[in-house]
Amino acid sequence: MNEKIYSVTSTGLVEEKKPEIVYSLSGKPIDHQGGFYQVDEKTSTLTDNDFQSGHVLWSYRLSAAERSAGYQWAANFKGNFVSDDQGNVYVSTNGGTVHSLDPQGNSRFTLQIMNKIFGYSQIIPLTKNSIVITNNRNVVCLEQVEDDKGGISLWLNGQQAALQYKLIMQDGRVMISLREIFEMLGAQVTWNKENQQITVEKNNKKMVMQIGSKQAYINGVSVISDTAPALMDDVTYVPIRYVSEALGSQVEWDDANRIVRITASATNGSK
Repeated sequence: MNEKIYSVTSTGLVEEKKPEIVYSLSGKPIDHQGGFYQVDEKTSTLTDNDFQSGHVLWSYRLSAAERSAGYQWAANFKGNFVSDDQGNVYVSTNGGTVHSLDPQGNSRFTLQIMNKIFGYSQIIPLTKNSIVITNNRNVVCLEQVEDDKGGISLWLNGQQAALQYKLIMQDGRVMISLREIFEMLGAQVTWNKENQQITVEKNNKKMVMQIGSKQAYINGVSVISDTAPALMDDVTYVPIRYVSEALGSQVEWDDANRIVRITASATNGSK
């Protein structure tokens, strides 16, 4: 780094020599483990680089699906590329979606912005477990809650999904908020409050379900699910495996780590 940083002391200006202080004061995200983060705008690739040698420690590229949809990363917009005191890094696409990775390059979460408006999110780390994200006059506060009982997490296409409503286990099946799963898989959903009926449409498939009933209809054909949709605390939950597979996705259950892993088909959009 050629830029020089000075600190004001009782004896005058003193040039800072410690790389971590230099990069931090210059506004560049650092990993607090001897490295700094950098974004290559041409390839939408995030790298962690060693302070001394400049060698790349690891790299992470925006998914091909997001890049083909016109989304990209950039580091020249205030607040859209930052790190916190633990070295976790946060970077926003020009569509507002926020990706977060830990200092080892492991994906922590992806917060998908669904407003269809191109614009970078501003990210403000507050504490060890909380951040504030603003986008298009909307404000979201994310807080990591420690779960001693080992909550269930969801990973979509290799990235952990940030959920508004927690996943729950019912009759041995994992249930998810209706709105969240269908938005993730790019499906349109209609809720008929009067008869408590759910209609889901994606590509050439139309699925109709009803609260409390295991019977559903896919393109007019009657099918039986092993778990019925349920309304709990004013939130509609559906069986995650059943609805995901019905829309062409693959679902795996990692019992040891209590993780649901969904691999969406090529036609399933994440935006």
